[in-house]
Amino acid sequence: MNGEFLLNYSDFSFFVNRNGWRAQPDWRIAWEGNPVAFALSYPYILAFESSFIEIRHIESSELIHVMTGRNIRMLHSSTREIIYAYEDEAGEDVVASLDFWNKPA
Repeated sequence: MNGEFLLNYSDFSFFVNRNGWRAQPDWRIAWEGNPVAFALSYPYILAFESSFIEIRHIESSELIHVMTGRNIRMLHSSTREIIYAYEDEAGEDVVASLDFWNKPA
């Protein structure tokens, strides 16, 4: 991302340079929902809100996948996995992970 910084807000995300100016004027993500947490596992950015996880490609901003659920919360993210919790049909909390161990480095 060449010295650029990704700014994530609940409505949208965009890149700025070290001076705070828009770095890629044509690149912007308008989120489908109102995410409260974000995780980056290149080349994907994930946006978490209580009813779904939105997965987009960081280079193109293309929507790749939406995972639905109930009471979704991001717990932790690293280069190899993203851990989150959700509520199952019985109302019990379940901890799950998105695994990137086999992703090329």
